[in-house]
Amino acid sequence: MKTPIDYLPSERIKPRDFLRRLLIGKDYNEIEYLEAETSNSYRTQAIKVLSCLLCVSPTTVRNHWGKTLNFESMPENYQLVLGYIETAGINQKYATLIVKDKYIPSRLTPKEFLDYALGLDKLTTEEISIRLSNSNFFTECARTLSQVSGFGYRTVINWGCDIRFHKMPQEYEHILYYALEAIKVKQTQYIKSSLAAA
Repeated sequence: MKTPIDYLPSERIKPRDFLRRLLIGKDYNEIEYLEAETSNSYRTQAIKVLSCLLCVSPTTVRNHWGKTLNFESMPENYQLVLGYIETAGINQKYATLIVKDKYIPSRLTPKEFLDYALGLDKLTTEEISIRLSNSNFFTECARTLSQVSGFGYRTVINWGCDIRFHKMPQEYEHILYYALEAIKVKQTQYIKSSLAAA
């Protein structure tokens, strides 16, 4: 039986493609996109959006992720997060707030995320105790967080020695929120397609 984490999308989205859909819109041709991108304020707006959504300082986006609209030096794990945001539809629901830099990303603690993603919230107290006592359970949790965040397993292990991972930097809690929302969307799509096929 599938657990929610099995629905985690793994598509990375290039920042330029993500920004085009959010700041300009869908269904434009390449010339129209290029014309819109040449406006004076477009790059400033793009930096603001990436900074707001990814909880990264505008200086990091501006000075370290590349001088072009491709933001070619953006770390891959953030491209994965853009994939979560797009899958979850957050970029469409909150576009106006995001553009005005007034969107505040929701957060989830590692334990809240793992409870849902690993299906612990559906278990009885006894089943949870059995699961927690399994010697491989912590490893499973760390691997799950590594998969979701895009950070290495060893980095995640340094975030704590139990399911709370209390040393995880708070700014990464928004990644867990985006991932959870993307999982829910994928789960719903899977259920609908299964019902339609039946």
